[in-house]
Amino acid sequence: MPYPLKDGGAIAMFNMTKGLADACADMTLLVPLTSKHDLDLDQLPLAVKNLAEIHSQRINSDITTMGAFRNLFTKKPYYLSRYLDNNFKTKLRQLLEDNTFDIILIESLKVSMYLPVIRQYSKAMVVLRSHNVEHLIWKRLAVQSNGLKKYFLDVMVSRLKKYEIKILNDFDAIASITSVDADFFEKNGCKTPIIITPSGIDFDQFVADRKQIKPNTLFHLGALDWLPNIEAIEWFLTDVWPVIFREYSHLHFHIAGRNMPSSLRSKEIKGVKLLGEVENAHAFINENEIMIVPLLSGSGMRIKVVEGMALGKCIISTSIGAEGIGCENGKNILIANNRDEFLEQIRLLQSDKDLARKIGQEAIAFVKENYDNKKIIDHLLSELKELNKNTIKHK
Repeated sequence: MPYPLKDGGAIAMFNMTKGLADACADMTLLVPLTSKHDLDLDQLPLAVKNLAEIHSQRINSDITTMGAFRNLFTKKPYYLSRYLDNNFKTKLRQLLEDNTFDIILIESLKVSMYLPVIRQYSKAMVVLRSHNVEHLIWKRLAVQSNGLKKYFLDVMVSRLKKYEIKILNDFDAIASITSVDADFFEKNGCKTPIIITPSGIDFDQFVADRKQIKPNTLFHLGALDWLPNIEAIEWFLTDVWPVIFREYSHLHFHIAGRNMPSSLRSKEIKGVKLLGEVENAHAFINENEIMIVPLLSGSGMRIKVVEGMALGKCIISTSIGAEGIGCENGKNILIANNRDEFLEQIRLLQSDKDLARKIGQEAIAFVKENYDNKKIIDHLLSELKELNKNTIKHK
């Protein structure tokens, strides 16, 4: 469900939906509602309801020990098989039988396993919007794990990679969120046309306000039920923050994000404020000074990084955190990949009090040039129309 805007996936889907609506597309949405992304459709704001005809189906995609164990005796990746649901399949079939669509856009690999149903009941062009290279996220997490967890992740990564690489060629087009992901797909045998389609920004919603900044504040904002974010914050708090606070005890680190796990919520660390979910993400970003993105794993595009840049933040990120965005170290972002590099960048900002503002201004200019949502959607539609006219395969 592309609402509420509480994580990167929802934001990316909402920006796509709104962009298509602004381009006068006539849309039907079918969304799986899970325990992680649940919502009463009657509670949607009217402005969201008016974007499309929205249908939903609740499914149980919860991760369980028994489910993971049983999955070991199948060939399907557990990460995806959790989303297969007969009721959702029935609702999808009914929509396909009752309507004629020009394009069917599958948002993320999670619902790609319904492609055979779509092919059976529709002749529409089918596009996968790839938010990331899914198996790379789990591969990077597996490297950080050990014991039974590592064994299970290694099994899932192998299955997920095999599935992900194979299914790319079953679509009529791939809308890849970054050029880095697109290059990976092509190098691994993807022959399907790929259109680079990042998550764009509606600049009417992003107004940088330096008057609101609380001085000497570092912050992190991200969904804290996403494993790469949890891993990143725990590493930063354990390996980096104690040294920073020892050198600069006037600094404060504010951590915000929904579904903060108890392992993190129970921590009491000097200089650190654990806020959990904040009511207004843009206000939270505006009122803090330096954004910290210490991701050690993940793939795709970190939308919160682009949003932080749009609000003029100086961001210190790992290369993985900034991957696929196209930003430039030292100009519109600062890159740090280990403890010493994070310390070096923070020391630099402490010694040059004007540097954060300069980098933030460059970040705004960069995002305006490269992430205008209208331009991105117009490009996608233009490419899809051309493909639909010339190369649709109807497998």
